[in-house]
Amino acid sequence: MHIGDPGDLKKIDGFANAYAENCRRNRLNHKEFIGPRDRFNFTCKRANMCCKNFSSNDRIIIEPYDVLRLSRRLSISTGKFLEQYADLTLDDHTHFPVALLKYKGNRRRNKCHFLRSYGCSVYEDRPLRCRLYPLGRILNRGKSYFIHIGNCICEDSPGDKSWGAQEWTDASGAEDYLDYQGCISDIFSFADWDAYRNLNKDLKHMLGEALCNIDGFLEKIPEISRPVSDKEIMLSLKCWIEGFFIDNGCLESDYRTKKVVKFTAGTGAEKSEFTGLITVEKKETPLGVIK
Repeated sequence: MHIGDPGDLKKIDGFANAYAENCRRNRLNHKEFIGPRDRFNFTCKRANMCCKNFSSNDRIIIEPYDVLRLSRRLSISTGKFLEQYADLTLDDHTHFPVALLKYKGNRRRNKCHFLRSYGCSVYEDRPLRCRLYPLGRILNRGKSYFIHIGNCICEDSPGDKSWGAQEWTDASGAEDYLDYQGCISDIFSFADWDAYRNLNKDLKHMLGEALCNIDGFLEKIPEISRPVSDKEIMLSLKCWIEGFFIDNGCLESDYRTKKVVKFTAGTGAEKSEFTGLITVEKKETPLGVIK
């Protein structure tokens, strides 16, 4: 994972206005961006307040890998999971399909479906948003930008542990989630969103079904080439989504010649990784081909 310098975000055209609008629409309160060398203080007090009383604009978004992990945890299909525990809808602003975790209760008093008296009943397979909290994340072309969310009663108490963003993601077991979701989200960084918004609703819902109903997606791949491991499944899904955006004219014209790659330098204790954008002759073969 490459943690971006928050200052770089200011160089992205229109970012400040788009971010401010996103905060307004989602009633997001945050203290600050967390850069590669920044730290924050936090110790979970298990008050479970972050699992209760969600507003209509603050429901938990569950990513494709979240759905895969949670459905396996519950021993049900991804389709059944979506039916019982999530609402698949189109974002009002981007028209992008998102899965929102359902809660138990009403608008004023509610809680997560998986909250019990002892805490989270799916803790080992909890969604990425829960793992990162009290951090939020913006992903842009291979870099993760973290935000310190400032609405938790468990932070800034005397004796709280000091964390860096990398330390926190490691401790919360978020690395696979970040990698698998990142390989998909990188496509969106290059997308032509005006062209996407002009697609009909049927196409957008088809994209949402592929993104979240992963078992349904896998059933359409011939068994002989059907991916099995989490990594293979997410890469296969990424290849299909890439094809969807290209076929529908929603990727930049030079996307096929640009690729976000991870470089490794040095060995042992001196080994380091960094991400860059290079021009290549793109030759990627999907792990599974949709009939």
